[in-house]
Amino acid sequence: MATVGSSSITVRALVCVEQDGKAASVAAQRAPRVRVCNDEFFAWAERTGERFNCFVGNPPFIRYQTFNGDARRRALALCAKLGVAFSGLSASWAPFLVVAANLLRPGGRAAFVAPAAIGHAPCAGPLLDHLVGRFQEVRVVAVRRKLFPRPSENCRLLLADGFWRRHSRDRLRRCRRDPAGTRAAAR
Repeated sequence: MATVGSSSITVRALVCVEQDGKAASVAAQRAPRVRVCNDEFFAWAERTGERFNCFVGNPPFIRYQTFNGDARRRALALCAKLGVAFSGLSASWAPFLVVAANLLRPGGRAAFVAPAAIGHAPCAGPLLDHLVGRFQEVRVVAVRRKLFPRPSENCRLLLADGFWRRHSRDRLRRCRRDPAGTRAAAR
């Protein structure tokens, strides 16, 4: 049992997928109750039969020029099976979000850190179309301050709720932080 804000939730299992062996080892030591899979995400996703109530992630921000080889082929093939076709200009984060979202159980939710390019990159259209078609609600939250001190990438928060639930009329919301910075306000 864990408490999040004023809500109590039961956590049955936490799974972490980390490609870097050293980082996976550190994660396993720091979070002994978490099952850490030292694997490339798309290879793991292709093999797993597990489905989750919630998926939280910070996908790799690998630009299309260096997102290549087996990982790229595997990612694009998985997306194609899900009905999403990305161009050759797709960075790694877009296929990651599509594949991760489809590892949810019906009614599941997801929270991801996404690059600001989610608002304008060529891969953003197919990604958002797919997510809006699968979730009851999708929100993209713009954050004024950098989320992380070191990377120079501006980020957005992508929040999706109600995987495979009936869709409302207005399913995609772009949000901004209000002047006080205390809550997300829909535009």
